[in-house]
Amino acid sequence: LLMEYDNDLYLIDQHAAMERWMYEKISKEFSKTKHEFIELIVPIKLEYSISEINNIINHFEDLKELGITCELFGNNAIIIRTVPTWIKPEYTEIYIRDIINHMLLLNSSPKEKVMDSLAKSLSCKKSIKANMGITELEVKSLMEKLDSCNMPYTCPHGRPICVTITEHELE
Repeated sequence: LLMEYDNDLYLIDQHAAMERWMYEKISKEFSKTKHEFIELIVPIKLEYSISEINNIINHFEDLKELGITCELFGNNAIIIRTVPTWIKPEYTEIYIRDIINHMLLLNSSPKEKVMDSLAKSLSCKKSIKANMGITELEVKSLMEKLDSCNMPYTCPHGRPICVTITEHELE
């Protein structure tokens, strides 16, 4: 995004801006001690290898703390009965798979590291992509969301969100 203010030019990375806001929102949700969840009318069935299932079973309580209720379903599947309310319905299965895959991948890592890595991953995947056209209203909404962030200067991975080119530099 290109913006002007006080004769300076601002280059704003819309993906990094959205990613920062999403990261802070998801991290805040993860830090809650009690999660709001919804019960699914139709449970989601996810299939894994038997060894993965054994590891997932070890994370049932961690998942429940996030508002995700799982049950074993046969030898190589689980069903998801509840999901947190902060997950948009169209992303439910994708987010649940990401959450479980992160727990499997970082199995021996401290829980805080797993949750931070997961928040970064989830925020990146569903943020506005670079070069994606967005409307003026969406730009305004994005800037308001970024303004509400604790750290509005970089994305969760450390990339700058905004670069300023002063009038003097332009001249």
